[in-house]
Amino acid sequence: MATKMDVDTETFEAREDPVNVKKNTSKTKENPLKLIWSAGEDIKKISAQYESQLDHFSKLPNEFAQIKECLPMVQSTFSIVEDLDGKILLEDTIYPLTTKLKDEATALQTTFGELSKEVEKTNRKKSILDCYRIILSTSPTLCRVEIGMQELLGSLENIFTTAKYNTPSELKGAIDKMSEVKSSVSDEDLKKTGEAKANFTQHNASGATGYQNHFDGQGHHINAGGGTIVYHYNGTKP
Repeated sequence: MATKMDVDTETFEAREDPVNVKKNTSKTKENPLKLIWSAGEDIKKISAQYESQLDHFSKLPNEFAQIKECLPMVQSTFSIVEDLDGKILLEDTIYPLTTKLKDEATALQTTFGELSKEVEKTNRKKSILDCYRIILSTSPTLCRVEIGMQELLGSLENIFTTAKYNTPSELKGAIDKMSEVKSSVSDEDLKKTGEAKANFTQHNASGATGYQNHFDGQGHHINAGGGTIVYHYNGTKP
């Protein structure tokens, strides 16, 4: 049985059909245990972010609270998967699941990482929900955290079932629970936040009146001249 010590630098040759050996001899597969270990490290980073940052906020959006609750189970499940037979994980039906798992863990950790940057950029004066809304609106490639966790849990389950191992009951329970979690950020929220974040310059001639709807965005430049500016705030007044 392969051990965690195998994951440092090793790569595995792809198993090929004898007919195609000459054609595909240059192909290699990265050690699946290394991929799983790396995915587990991404999860550890997320867990550490709760301890160092997110837990200091009095209220977390529901999806973040639910993810925090299932993180210990996810980490223990990764420990189980890391102890699976590396040769089994190389099989054509299973190996793609390990690469998918790594991609999902990286995507989830990337979203948490961008959230951390936004929280610190605002000196922790904005709520987690506000910061989360901002990063989703300005970086469309980021995943919604509840969806990212749902996909990751599903990949863990698929590895167990495809490899014909018993799926931990705790994992099944977490999948059921996370499937019911809804996002705290609606598409309409993202649209409004995105519009508010767009930079614009408003020029008011002398004697003119300008009207501005403000959704707590940044980067607005207004040259009033001798005119009047009327603000309509839909966020926190600066």
